Amino acid sequence: MKIAVIPHEEIEELKAELSEVKELLYNMCSGSGKKQDDWLNAKAAAKFLGVTTRTLQIWINKGIVKVSKIGRKLRFKRSDLEALLDRNTLNR
Repeated sequence: MKIAVIPHEEIEELKAELSEVKELLYNMCSGSGKKQDDWLNAKAAAKFLGVTTRTLQIWINKGIVKVSKIGRKLRFKRSDLEALLDRNTLNR
């Protein structure tokens, strides 16, 4: 039997990723029939935009990025992030 020590930060990252998978599965399995907007947590939103979570926080503070907050959790609409990228595309 092997025993592995996993740092707390890695466990938290894994929990966040599993939460995203859970949300995606829920959205896919909901029989509503209408397109649902994907919601991303801060880490996934930063990865989607290609920036650090610190840069994302600065953009939130400056009002560059739209964000919803439920309790202590931040959520970002994928469509809002795509619109942000579209608005800032060079060589339109």
